[in-house]
Amino acid sequence: MVGGQTGPQSGKGLSSLGGTERDRAEGAWKIAKERSKEHWFKQYRNLVKGSASLVMSNGLISALAYYNTRSGATNATKEAAKKLAEDIASFALPGTSDAANALDKLVKLKSRHYMLATNEVLANLRWLRQLVDAVGD
Repeated sequence: MVGGQTGPQSGKGLSSLGGTERDRAEGAWKIAKERSKEHWFKQYRNLVKGSASLVMSNGLISALAYYNTRSGATNATKEAAKKLAEDIASFALPGTSDAANALDKLVKLKSRHYMLATNEVLANLRWLRQLVDAVGD
């Protein structure tokens, strides 16, 4: 970077609203690597694979509630679902990893902001879905 230039080549000057694809990829890679160390990673990976479809068909709030309160599943699946709920919460509302708190905030959002949050979650889940396979078992 010469003379304080900004722009796509320097990685600066890009709008942070909604994040960039690079930011999403980096965040998803970090999450995938962290989750791959857990004994419930296979369950997490399986849940991630269907998460975008669940968000699209049932809505962000319903999907988040489902993963946060997953019942009737094995302990490993419950743990994986809880972590996925935390990840989705942080995608929807950066700085928030508590799914119950995120649910409280999401139900109060205006429709436009709810749609923006949903789109951001879907964009992040696309990356996460691809990268959970890249880290292996």
